Amino acid sequence: METALERLGGAYTALAAEMLSRWPVLDDPFHPDFASTLAAERASIEHYLETSPTVRRYEEADDEVSAMGSTDLSLRLELSLLRRLDDAFETRELAVRLHARGGPEWEHYLALRRCEGAP
Repeated sequence: METALERLGGAYTALAAEMLSRWPVLDDPFHPDFASTLAAERASIEHYLETSPTVRRYEEADDEVSAMGSTDLSLRLELSLLRRLDDAFETRELAVRLHARGGPEWEHYLALRRCEGAP
């Protein structure tokens, strides 16, 4: 993931440098020449965005990071479910041991379980 993010950062930097070398005011919408530059250069900017290999590299890097993010999220969800299952087995094992010991601790545990099950 780190390598993909570095690749995305590099692609973004290259894209920004390339665009700003041609249209330096595009990074500042408050620049007095922004609107006129955008209006006068609109067709050139659109053509550049549609055909530039630099734009393609940026889009590919962005897609790669997005795909990794989706995979990462899916793995985190699966891991959280496995942790919950592991916690449940551990709790069950501890409850069996506590039941074997009996006494007030076991009664307290049962009271807690009843509270958890109450509406």
